[in-house]
Amino acid sequence: MRNKFLFILVCVLLIVCLCVGLTSCNKKKNAKDEKITSIVFLGDSIAEGVAGPAPLQERVNYSYYGILGQINGIEAHNRSVSGYQTLHLLDYINRDNEDYDAFLDNQEMVNEETASLTQTYIRTADVIHISILGNDLLQFDFPIMIMELLAKKTFGDSYTTQPAVIAEYQDARFQAEGYTIIPPLQDQFDKPAPGYGLALYEYAKSNATVVVGKIIDRLKVLNPKATIIFQNVYNPIDAHAELISAHTAALLKSVDSSYDFSTEAGVAKIRALTGEMIYGLDSILNNFTDKITIADAYHTFDAVYNADKEWGEELIYVDGVHPSDFGHAVLAQMNEELLVSMGKLKMDEAVTNYKALRMEQLERMYTNSKKADNTTFNIDAALAGVNASTSMQEITYTYFNAIKGYTPKLFSSVLTGKTNGVAYAQETTYDLSTMYMYTPLARGFGDSTFEIALEFNLADILSQLGCGATMKFKTNNTFEIQIVLDVQSVIANINSLLTVLSTDIDTILEGTNGMDLRGSIMSEDMDIVDFVLFYASNMFSGFDEQDFAGSLSLLKNSLGVSINGVDSTKLNNLIAYIIENHKLPDDMSERIKGLQTITINVEGVYSMVQCKSYTGKTYNGIYIGQYYENVSPFLIATQYVDENNKEHVRFQIEILGVLMDFSK
Repeated sequence: MRNKFLFILVCVLLIVCLCVGLTSCNKKKNAKDEKITSIVFLGDSIAEGVAGPAPLQERVNYSYYGILGQINGIEAHNRSVSGYQTLHLLDYINRDNEDYDAFLDNQEMVNEETASLTQTYIRTADVIHISILGNDLLQFDFPIMIMELLAKKTFGDSYTTQPAVIAEYQDARFQAEGYTIIPPLQDQFDKPAPGYGLALYEYAKSNATVVVGKIIDRLKVLNPKATIIFQNVYNPIDAHAELISAHTAALLKSVDSSYDFSTEAGVAKIRALTGEMIYGLDSILNNFTDKITIADAYHTFDAVYNADKEWGEELIYVDGVHPSDFGHAVLAQMNEELLVSMGKLKMDEAVTNYKALRMEQLERMYTNSKKADNTTFNIDAALAGVNASTSMQEITYTYFNAIKGYTPKLFSSVLTGKTNGVAYAQETTYDLSTMYMYTPLARGFGDSTFEIALEFNLADILSQLGCGATMKFKTNNTFEIQIVLDVQSVIANINSLLTVLSTDIDTILEGTNGMDLRGSIMSEDMDIVDFVLFYASNMFSGFDEQDFAGSLSLLKNSLGVSINGVDSTKLNNLIAYIIENHKLPDDMSERIKGLQTITINVEGVYSMVQCKSYTGKTYNGIYIGQYYENVSPFLIATQYVDENNKEHVRFQIEILGVLMDFSK
């Protein structure tokens, strides 16, 4: 376990670097223009738009929140967090509630009064748009839920006595010590047994019903004038669905042989089965139609799929769960039409701006682009087709039909991104002083707990290991984060720290005692290595796992991340071994001992904005990344001066559960 912790800690540091590149920025509302409205987006990864939009640097132009903000000229503030269930969202919006404060172990770590202005946007938005519910289903045990649903449909109430159902609960994964019955069902089950799957499903629905009610009531208190829209969950199942793992497919077939995922008829049956389960969850929103409006993603996606399966399969990203670029475009159109029908937006202006958005993307990303067979993209025909389109739907289909099979071009450099032109008057460097990892996802079931995972300052540990990090802001609206690892010092200090555990780095990294990277992530057919390669190949156009070191140039161009101090040949050999064997090599310690100093650099652009919260307090915000008018940034830092007159820059990254504070 401690081996995996060390590995995960390193991964978190790298992911933090990557997140810096995922950002975009907005402009404050012009208070004199009464026609401008604002939407705050809350919820899960579907709304957050980090997994799905590809290439990743086009997140703002492809995700539905970014499209809606840009084509309507309204503020679009995205405060969604990947992985959130309904309970987590309730905790998130309750953070400024005095009664809720008692549940927090450390107020400083979750303080909402920063330049991110989450509470301000919730309290002042004209529309509060929420995508939630999906994780209430998927983060439990989806295979046994769907299997038992089929078993009950097939055998009735006697399904718990069927051999196929009993056999599943004899599987090794249910016998493992790590499998825990969720607390609300512990009175009913002391271990996994037939009936637990549907009990999980019924609990997911009943719990979500209660929590959604609390979310709505709380939002009505925070912002009684806002229109609240809940976007329901679509059915992601098609013939290529990663969500149906080999294990799940075999399980369903063992219950009813006609549910064969390898056949067209079987896919149709399994899609209908999952659709029934998802729609049952979606239906809880019908209890609140007097207080909310439902954005019906379920039937919208179904209509596309039923009209043309090829386009229907294009709706879902290659991970089998999230919306693709095309899926986000369909969701943007659905929400646009809904808001137009409610008198909130005007369609003619949106169509004109949407057309301009897609034409700009065509010219920037696809001019002289080629297919695998070396066919050159016909930019003139594509532009003419989009320009001749008269509706959002026609623009969307014309655009995605034109670019199919062509490789988009990435930005030549993140340093050429747009800014608002407001920068530091003189070059300023900060040192990392505080870094906490906390748990942004509440772990209580039905209560309001907020669990702090790590209460110690990771920056102190990094310093003890001989690592350092600085952030430099330059006068030309560019910044640089530099993380320096003195590998030999790290090894020596790790060995010193590990003496209390009667081990050392050599023992940890040895092949027999080291870390196996297998273990399912999201799909039971995908482990840590598969997961990294899977997303890298789709988020970064041109990524080549056979030349990992060479592909690092993609990170520099699209995210501003570069790694120095590692021999490219040795790095490629190491990565090739890990990809082939899904574990660290036996001589990992020797490989590490050959390293000296590794430097991770993150570059990009920033904009400085003065922000005012609903309390009247003013904050100095630093918006990291490309500046997009009206569209909220992914990463916002708060510049402040402490009681000792020391200047700080503070970041809080919800998706990672990380708080970082730099000071000078």
